[in-house]
This record gives sequence, structure tokens and C-alpha cells, in this order.
Amino acid sequence: MTNSLQNKTLLFEAIDNYALFPKTGRLLLKVLINLAVDNTVITNITELSKLSKISRPSVYANLKRLEANGVIECQKNEGSRISSFLLKPKKFNDILIHHQVRKDILQSWIKRLTLISLSFRLIFNNRWRKKRPKLLT
Repeated sequence: MTNSLQNKTLLFEAIDNYALFPKTGRLLLKVLINLAVDNTVITNITELSKLSKISRPSVYANLKRLEANGVIECQKNEGSRISSFLLKPKKFNDILIHHQVRKDILQSWIKRLTLISLSFRLIFNNRWRKKRPKLLT
């Protein structure tokens, strides 16, 4: 797998776990990334709706949300149904950082819970051994 594909896979994983956007917004963002050439997407709402399997009103609402959060910049072409969208790589870096911090926190909690679980097992096993009646041989 090439480095850019690894980066895209990691970015998509980060987007999937980014709670700031609803599921439809995350899906639309991934479609835009797949369509982008040099961080620019030239398409129309109907095509975005078909590719993302999201209704047109939902596409409009999610585009507004993505633009308000600085992920994309919408550039409408007057008199045309074709729109262009400029992707903001800086915001993608923020999403990746958020994802990594979230993963680190979850991993540290998993380690802590594992240690707590092992401690309880040791305590329980030691108490059980002390209280267990000895068998006559």
C-alpha cells in the first residue's frame, strides 16, 4: 500500500470517529476527498447526492456545516449547476490529531482497566485460596 493510500485510510478512520459531524456529513466529506484533485472538487449537488446516497437537502445542509467548520470552502459558479469545493488540508490535520489523541486516551484507559482487572483477580484468588478447606488425603 502506498503512503498516500495509508494516509487516506488513516484520514477516513479519523473522519469516521470525528463526532463533530453527523454520519451523513462524515460520509459526504469522504466522497469529496475521493473526488478531489489538488484539493479541489468540481461537481454538482445531484452527483454528490448519488455518490453519497444522501438526499439533496441533506447534502446542502452538510456542505454548509463543513464550510462553517472550515473543512471546505464552497465556490458557486453563477448561472451554473456546477459547484467547486476547496478542501482545507489544515483542518484534516486537526481531525487526525484529534483522532490520535482520542486513540491514546482510549488505550491508556484500556491499560488501566486491564491492570485493575488483574489486581482484582489476584486479590480474589488469594482470598479464595485462604478460605478454601484443605482436603484430607
